[in-house]
Amino acid sequence: MTQPVNKRYLRQTTLSEIGIEGQQKLNDARVSVVGCGGLGGIVAAYLAGAGVGYLRLIDGDTPDLSNLHRQVFFHTGPSGSKAQELAAHARGLNPEIEVVAVAEYLTKSNAEQYLGGVDLVVECIDRAAGKHLINDACALLGTPLVYGAVHKTEGYLALFRNREPDDIQLRDLFPAPDERIPNCSEVGVLNTAAGLIGMLQANEAMKWLLGIGDPLVGKLLTYDALHHRQTVIALRKTWTAAAAETWALTPDDTAAYCASDELEVSLRELNELAPESYRLCSLLRHEADPWADRAYVLDHPTDPTAVAEQLDPRFINVLYCQSGRRSLALAQRLRAAYPDLRVLSLTGGVLSI
Repeated sequence: MTQPVNKRYLRQTTLSEIGIEGQQKLNDARVSVVGCGGLGGIVAAYLAGAGVGYLRLIDGDTPDLSNLHRQVFFHTGPSGSKAQELAAHARGLNPEIEVVAVAEYLTKSNAEQYLGGVDLVVECIDRAAGKHLINDACALLGTPLVYGAVHKTEGYLALFRNREPDDIQLRDLFPAPDERIPNCSEVGVLNTAAGLIGMLQANEAMKWLLGIGDPLVGKLLTYDALHHRQTVIALRKTWTAAAAETWALTPDDTAAYCASDELEVSLRELNELAPESYRLCSLLRHEADPWADRAYVLDHPTDPTAVAEQLDPRFINVLYCQSGRRSLALAQRLRAAYPDLRVLSLTGGVLSI
C-alpha cells in the first residue's frame, strides 16, 4: 500500500531526487548544529523546514545587538541563549520534529556527548580553535562534518566525510588554529554573505543525508558575494596523524570558544586597579590601538612560551586585543602552562573602551 504523503513536505517529495523514501531518510536523520548565529540560524531553520527528525542546537552565547544584522531569527531586547531562542523558532517552523537546545559552549570534555550519536555535524562558529576542536572530535568519532566560514564578503564550504584515515579534514587546510585570523566582530561581515554560506551549508547537509548530488568531499568551495564568483578547489591530504593522536593535541578547553570569568577583567575593574599593580599587554598588530602609549606590544602573540618570556611576574599582566577573544585564548593557555603568572584578559577588548 502506498504511504500517504505528508502535505508539509509535498513540494520536496514531489522531486524525483527525494520522494517518499528520501523524506523518510530526513525524518530519521539526527544532526548537531554547533553555533546558532548567522550561519547556524539559517542551517537550523532550513533543516527544520525540510523535516530533519532530530536537531541538536549547541551554543552557550546570548544574542547581541551588534550581530542581529545577520542573525535574523533573534529579536531586539531581552532573550535567552542563542540555542534556546533558535530552538523555539525551529519548533515553530516544524512541530513534527524534535529540537534539543544545548545552552553550553562546546569543550573537549563534552564534545563526545554533543557530537556523538548523530549522522552529521554542521559547524557554524567563527573561532579558529573551536573549529579545530569540532573537526578533531568528528574525526575521532567518525562523524561527517559540514564546515563553513565567512570572512568579510567571502565564504568557504567543505564536507569532511571522516570515514577513512585518508579522508580530507580541516587540518589538511590549517594544521593548527591560527588565533591571528580575525573574526566577524573584528573585521565585519556582509550579512548576505553569511546567509548565503548558511544556505550552502544546509544544502550540503541535505545532499549528504539524502545521498544525492555531488557532495564537497575532498573539495573546498569558495564564494565571493560581491562578484558572484564561485570556485571549487580539490584538496590534497597533508595531515597524516591518526585521529587519536590529533585528539591528544586538542586543548582540554577551547579558550577561543569558551569564556572563563576568572580570567577576564572588565574596563571598570581595570580602572579600579592601582596603575602600578598591572601591566597592559597588547596583541594588536594592524588595528589602531588606543593604548599604544601605555601598552607593551607582545611579540609572537600566538606562542604561549614566547609570550611567557615577555610577561613580568611582579605585575598583573592584562592582555587585550580588538574583541577580547584572542587575548582570552592566550590568557587561558598561559594560566594552564604557567600557574605562577598573573594573567588576565580585558573583556570585550578595545571595543569595550
